[in-house]
Amino acid sequence: MFKSGTKVHCFVIISLVSFILFLGVFPSPSIATTIRAVTFAELLKYSEFVFEGRVVAVETGIFSGSHLPRTCVMFEIIEVIKGEHYDNSVDLCFMGGISGKYTVQVTNMQYPKLGEKGIYFVKSLTRSYSNPLYGWKQGHFLIETDPNTAREYVMTAGRQPVAGLTLEAAPFTALSTGVARGVQTTGPLQKAKAWTVEEFKRNLRSMLEAEK
Repeated sequence: MFKSGTKVHCFVIISLVSFILFLGVFPSPSIATTIRAVTFAELLKYSEFVFEGRVVAVETGIFSGSHLPRTCVMFEIIEVIKGEHYDNSVDLCFMGGISGKYTVQVTNMQYPKLGEKGIYFVKSLTRSYSNPLYGWKQGHFLIETDPNTAREYVMTAGRQPVAGLTLEAAPFTALSTGVARGVQTTGPLQKAKAWTVEEFKRNLRSMLEAEK
């Protein structure tokens, strides 16, 4: 028992030392990623938790269980669309960020920002992933308010207004462009055609009901 525990302890020390040496040599490492394109049907079916929320806190550091900096985001839950959660907030952690003088950059990663409002498709509330959102940017939708009309409309993570949703029959075997296949968008100057938050959520519920 004691020897086994000693081995584990030594392994942790070696890992930490290796990571510290790595950061000492490369204080701003970059992690390359490639993301598979997903259909909106897949996004909706395999996300464990889908909610409308607002970012109320963002914290970056090296937390327990990870040797790399992570960016942890606290969301105020406005409405649960799919799944169950018995609290008015939820914490999601993303790989990368700044910890002290060290920065770890992850390509294709888009961190929710403080004050941001959106609709988020979460892979799992119990497992840890590099990005907890299904399909990364594909499962990350922003909500913006028209300052003139107070109309709230939905945009992709890349700020393309969403104008419709369709359910593709099969997964798309290509690399992600940041927008799930089946998400219809309009140009930035055509925001009047974008779906409101209520239209977007109403269609999500109809699609979920049809899948039962």
